[in-house]
Amino acid sequence: MKIVHVNPYFYPYRGGIEHRIHSVCSVLGRNNEVTVVTSRLPGTNPHEDMGAYDIIRLESKFYGNYNPPYVVSKGLKETLDELSPDIVDFHYRWAPSYTRAMASYKGKKVFTWHNS
Repeated sequence: MKIVHVNPYFYPYRGGIEHRIHSVCSVLGRNNEVTVVTSRLPGTNPHEDMGAYDIIRLESKFYGNYNPPYVVSKGLKETLDELSPDIVDFHYRWAPSYTRAMASYKGKKVFTWHNS
């Protein structure tokens, strides 16, 4: 099964959602093709092999001093269309560019709400 997890932040950013996604992907990646699609943090590469799963980092801009800062990334929907996953798990964070892309994505998706 091809599974994609989408979250605006991921390693090396060290938050609770990021730890959860890493743990889930490490287990699911043993028997499935798993990819994390996220923003490209300063100092990170566009693609990274984590062993059990891959990371695709999108071109991004960061705004503000809030931790984490507001992020806008380009190409999420196009990346998902290219990957053609069986399911996408969208881990919601307040990032409108991600929400818009996920709303327009026509494939199967799960919405995981973390910020309540």
